[in-house]
Amino acid sequence: MTDCIKAVRPQATVVLIGLTNAKVEFSPFDLITRDIRLQGSLCYPTTLWPRIYSMIESGRLPVERLIDETISVDDIIEKGFKPLLDPAGIKMKILVQLNA
Repeated sequence: MTDCIKAVRPQATVVLIGLTNAKVEFSPFDLITRDIRLQGSLCYPTTLWPRIYSMIESGRLPVERLIDETISVDDIIEKGFKPLLDPAGIKMKILVQLNA
């Protein structure tokens, strides 16, 4: 967190995405003196989930069509991360089966 705060320009916004159970330490002084905004995000408002569940249940959101590929955990680098990080790639969602 400290490196990220130091890396941004004055009056920037730093966004902490996702959940962490680790202790995160930083100096509020760095935020105050450089007028930096710290924002937390779960990517999606949690209030959306009941609507999403309802859409899946009713068939309006066919989740099986959203998954490009299903891979084993042993293939996570070659068939998972590499295709997803490829700027010219076409993969959006790859499901990793942990017990396969």
